[in-house]
Amino acid sequence: MAKYKEILVQKAETGKRREKKQEQLRDESGIKDTKYYLIEKDWKAYAMDTVKHIGYLTYATLVFIGTVMLLHPESRHIILQIFHLA
Repeated sequence: MAKYKEILVQKAETGKRREKKQEQLRDESGIKDTKYYLIEKDWKAYAMDTVKHIGYLTYATLVFIGTVMLLHPESRHIILQIFHLA
């Protein structure tokens, strides 16, 4: 029984720490609504956001180039020459 009690105590302490951290983040950001779960972003989160944005821009660029190549045969030849594929 002692093993389970220790686990419950640890879970309760973890919950209290999370609530304390949420209160601190709410005070710092000025958001008083408790419906939102605030996350403190570190450099990894910003790096992942940057990678996602670069991936999105790359995807959009490739879609645009593909659409142009399909719709306009003359531009297809020019694009292939630019990339030294023709």
